[in-house]
Formats: sequence, C-alpha cells, structure tokens
Amino acid sequence: MIEPENLHISLSFLGSVEESKIDEISEKLDSLAGNYKKFEVKIGKIKLIPNENYVRVLAFDVLSDDNLLEKISREVKDVIGGDVKPPHLTLCRIREIFDKNSIQEIKKIPSLGKGFEVRSIQVIQSALGRTGPLYSVIHESFLRG
Repeated sequence: MIEPENLHISLSFLGSVEESKIDEISEKLDSLAGNYKKFEVKIGKIKLIPNENYVRVLAFDVLSDDNLLEKISREVKDVIGGDVKPPHLTLCRIREIFDKNSIQEIKKIPSLGKGFEVRSIQVIQSALGRTGPLYSVIHESFLRG
C-alpha cells in the first residue's frame, strides 16, 4: 500500500536522469506550468494496470475537465520526455494474485466522487528502499492563480 504522503498523479516517468539535467528539466517544467491555471480533478473508478489479465498496479483513475491532465502529460512528454501513461493515482503494486475472482470484485468498487485542486507539477525522485519506494520532491513548478 502506498503511504498517504506518497500519493501522487504520475504524468511522465523519466527513469534515471543525470543530476546535471535537473536544472534544465526544472526550467522547462516552470515554463510549461505557467501556461496552465489551477484546476480540479475527480477520483474515478479503480483501474487495473496494465490490464485485468495481468495486474501489476491497483490505482484510481483521475479525471479532469477537457482531459486537461492528459494534455499536460502529453506536453510534458513533448518538452521533457519520459514514458507517459494515462493519469492515475497508484494505491499499491501487485506481486501475485491468488484469487482471480477478486479482480472482478475490485472492478465493482464505485467511483469515490471526490476531487481536489491541482496547483503544481513536481519532479519526484524515487529510490527503492527495503520497505518500498521512497519519494522526495526535487522541484515544484506552480500553475497560475
């Protein structure tokens, strides 16, 4: 299970990045973020990643008006690069499924209908520790007003 303080929406996975590139990435992200105003997103239904036949991640879908998150994600890929997946909020990683019927039950969980405001885009460093990933924000770019 992902600890509450580590919950985040992934827009692009950059992988290993040389430390000398962080300033350049941060500047590009600042410029990109300045093109967008703060906006609301809603938590959707449970999402099985990559698919229900081979589940490795259990996540919530994250929805925004006019597919704004997807637009920002594509722009991040175009400007900075990385591996872009549809926006989601990871709940946990799955190593093995012992009861395939449980997947069908999980899919029945209704949308939370809750939402929150997106105010910034962060560059997050992930280091795998003994108890799971350790995240730290190494740069934050704020959206407009």
